[in-house]
Amino acid sequence: MLRVLHNLIANSLDSMRGGGLLDIRCRRVNGTSELSVRDSGCGMSEEVRRRVFEPFFTHGKAQGTGLGMAIVQKIIAEHGGTIQVDSAPGKGTTVTVGLPAAANAAAERAASPGGTS
Repeated sequence: MLRVLHNLIANSLDSMRGGGLLDIRCRRVNGTSELSVRDSGCGMSEEVRRRVFEPFFTHGKAQGTGLGMAIVQKIIAEHGGTIQVDSAPGKGTTVTVGLPAAANAAAERAASPGGTS
């Protein structure tokens, strides 16, 4: 999960080259652990937002390989989570990650055939 947070922060900082605000929050919502990373950067058009998880896709002044968000999406999916990107040009970007809360994940493993607690 550290790699997820690292990539989200790096993307936010890249979008705020002239400075800005970065807001990172964690909370529990209906049995889900939710992480949101919000920046006041340049934001994305709808076309860019739709493609943000495509491998090797980059936009703007990004210095990376274009794999960051594809990797983030894969890691989140492997943990049974969800990821949502809200953005608009000039309005910044918010990425929200939802993951099964630890207690819920342990209960699901224990309830599955061959699961352990």
